[in-house]
Amino acid sequence: MMDSDLISNIKSAIEQGRSDIVRTLLEACDKGQEGLTKDKVLNSPLIDGGTLLLYATKLDQGDVVRTLLSAGADPGIQNSAGENALDTAGTIHMKQIYVDELLRATGTSDVGRVCQLIAAGLSVNSYDSEESRNTPLHWAASYGNRDIVSCLIHRGANVNAMNSCGATPLHDAVSQNNVEIAEELLQGGANPLIQAVRGKFSGQTSLDLACNKMELASLLERYTSFNAKPNMPADMNGGLSVEASGRLRAASVRSLSSEMFESFDSTRKISYAPFSPTSPLSKGTLSPQFEHVAEKLASCNLKSPVTPIVTRTSLQLLWPQPQRIQELPGTSFVPDGKVHVMVHPSTEPILKILDIWEASRAALQAVKFSVMVGGVHPPGGGLSNKEVNSIECCVSDKIFSSVNMYQLHITSNIIKISAGSLCALHYALVTLTQLIRLSIDEDGLAPVIIQDHPVLSHRGALIDISPLSRIPSLECLFNKIETWSQLKMNYLHLYTRLRPSSDWQLSYSKSELMSVARYCQDRFLTLVPVLDVEDCVEESQLSLMWPVFQQLVASFPNVELIHIGPRLSSLLLPQQTPNVWHLLTLPTHVTLMLCCNNLAQSYDLPPNVILMEYGFQADYDFLGKVRPHLDEGRAICLCPGTASWNSLAGCPEAALCNILTSVQVAVQSGTLGIVAANWSGPHHLTPYPFSWPGFVVAAGLSWNSSAHWEFVHSSLAPLLDAHVFLDTQGHIGQAILELGHADTLALRASRGQATADQSDLPAPSCSLLHCLLTEPNNVSLEFLTPELFARVTKHVKRCQASLLRAHLHCHYSEMVLQELQLTADLMITACRIGRALLSVGMNPNSNMGLSVINLGVTNLPPTFRTDIANKLLALIEQYRGTWLQRHLPAGLQTSLVALTQVLNSFVPDDNVNS
Repeated sequence: MMDSDLISNIKSAIEQGRSDIVRTLLEACDKGQEGLTKDKVLNSPLIDGGTLLLYATKLDQGDVVRTLLSAGADPGIQNSAGENALDTAGTIHMKQIYVDELLRATGTSDVGRVCQLIAAGLSVNSYDSEESRNTPLHWAASYGNRDIVSCLIHRGANVNAMNSCGATPLHDAVSQNNVEIAEELLQGGANPLIQAVRGKFSGQTSLDLACNKMELASLLERYTSFNAKPNMPADMNGGLSVEASGRLRAASVRSLSSEMFESFDSTRKISYAPFSPTSPLSKGTLSPQFEHVAEKLASCNLKSPVTPIVTRTSLQLLWPQPQRIQELPGTSFVPDGKVHVMVHPSTEPILKILDIWEASRAALQAVKFSVMVGGVHPPGGGLSNKEVNSIECCVSDKIFSSVNMYQLHITSNIIKISAGSLCALHYALVTLTQLIRLSIDEDGLAPVIIQDHPVLSHRGALIDISPLSRIPSLECLFNKIETWSQLKMNYLHLYTRLRPSSDWQLSYSKSELMSVARYCQDRFLTLVPVLDVEDCVEESQLSLMWPVFQQLVASFPNVELIHIGPRLSSLLLPQQTPNVWHLLTLPTHVTLMLCCNNLAQSYDLPPNVILMEYGFQADYDFLGKVRPHLDEGRAICLCPGTASWNSLAGCPEAALCNILTSVQVAVQSGTLGIVAANWSGPHHLTPYPFSWPGFVVAAGLSWNSSAHWEFVHSSLAPLLDAHVFLDTQGHIGQAILELGHADTLALRASRGQATADQSDLPAPSCSLLHCLLTEPNNVSLEFLTPELFARVTKHVKRCQASLLRAHLHCHYSEMVLQELQLTADLMITACRIGRALLSVGMNPNSNMGLSVINLGVTNLPPTFRTDIANKLLALIEQYRGTWLQRHLPAGLQTSLVALTQVLNSFVPDDNVNS
């Protein structure tokens, strides 16, 4: 008879979603009483007449289901009602977990497991995601062997299934030069004349791919005569139109991770000019002369040592820059097939180490680096240097001075990875993945020792998800989290500003917030709720709002840090601060972060409070603001910004200076770290791509503050190309920066501001081009000239041409390009409006009174107003479409109202009257 206490404990752990406890209890089974094995516990009807897997599935406990499946639970075992675990999977998210298990088993050629899953009712033609639509047969052709391919075909797999690029499994087999799998597919009826329509095989058939592979070409030609060239179906197996597919579907952590990184499959060669820490700026840019920024920083006594020069581009562009890189003599490490990973027994459980490798598998496979994980090295020695094609992995907090330290040692035969913790192992694998991707045009991985650790403990990003703001869809948010994780950031602050009401006001549901928290946890990011209220809220109204704050906090599992925003902090300080834990029903160990911008030095605060200094101007004096609190021994964190709000294209110059200053102050004064904030701003007109320069700089410098600011400035564009947008042509990063520089140039000109003047950047209200689109009648024209608008227009058009040459491989690549092209069109339209206002407002007597005044759009020529109205009408429709592709509908109306009001002002009066 089963141990009733054990079953009761497992049941309780399942109900609480504690996959770690479930795993520990299962591991203990084989060591317990005689006859009690893990397999018997997993596959016996122990809870309500069904298995543990069925019970966890019915409760929608995704993490527990993954744990049980990885432990070997059989999903086909039925309960007393004749249901199995798959029958009770009621959500897309849960069904996708089983699909992920099928794909995992397929990729490892586990025929028995694949048969078990299909027999349980899982479709053999399932696919990994709506965007890629790769079936198990695609995975088998890329990562499996002949036996698994044969197994899938005999169980009904569509041998000519096409993914979203129109590629079949035969395309993948030929690409891998796998003759056995290609032969198996052809014997099963694969058509070698199906032509892919996009992606890395665009315009090519499997026969085309085999033209330089004699054995494969001969094999495919033998089957060609039996196949007629097909007519291409409009929907390509259900999903060529990625843009039209649902963007709001729920997805598992693993499937979203593979979607994020599978775009690397089509990466061919990243072409970068050589960079050094002192690379000069291109003369053709509108960037400010950086010596002005240098002088500004030098005046603050901010010092950054020059990064040691390395000769390989792949090492130069690692980001964040590792603390120490030492190139070694010898030949490169060239992987030959699957690389075997041997794990040393250490202070961390072996299974947890294997979980980290499993979580990184998709990223490594996406850069054509296949690993076979699972070997445990016996105690008493490392791998011999004669053992080739191997990775040695050791995780121990005893071999490093900090648990966040790691080391990569690459030789011609072996890659040795050592880390002080599981989190440090994650950082090491991020660096390894970057290095493989950046070395794609080099002959393998160069011999090198990389020793690395973060300088600041708190490296965060903050985004605004307040009601009626620019809120990313859940899938889009997952994609951002993936990128922040790959940049080694470790905190994500979700800011929300609420109205006086007890109702749930967020656009994300409570279950979606739980999913976000889990997704962050799996990527070593801590999710932090940021609570704030609208400016109109008074202290007397807070009593009505505490219930909704409590609900919001309860949606963040295992919360250890609560961030209170500026307005709410001002209402709570100082009288209510000690009551916050009680009002939010928080445990006493939870730490509060409070905005200290208006905090008097004499306030008596509890010790478990972190003070947050917000400052978003290019010349913000962080050190002067926080010095009084530092002198009192307070814990401090700094909050600079991405400067990508209140404008059309952001202000990268302000973001760079603001973040550089905050990091230097944080390092010199010993504060916890920084949180780079991206606000929505009025009308929400600035797309997310313009926030990435700030996030990339914040991630890199908060990890390694010794990265020289001249290198950061000159190499920011290729860093964006390499780590965010995956542009193999190297155009998108520079285009984003130049559009921002053009927006800033126009803003400075409207103020009569010198190029070296960093004050009031970014604009406290809105930039000139932003105002010309939203409030053209209120724009001051005093310092503006037609030549300025002509110059900005010409530069924006050059950026548009550059965008056409970009070749992105990131998630949402087409949508990113659409957003940037739309922004460029809006900027050109704003320039046209500005030039027209100048032409009608010029004073013919330039020596008397003002040289130009704004007469308003009603005094513009009717033909011009009609032309602009038609242009705005088209742009508004484009704006609506691009918004809904990656964002929730909340907030869209605010933008549309602003743009529509301007549109109506341009409609000639006779049209209005008619």
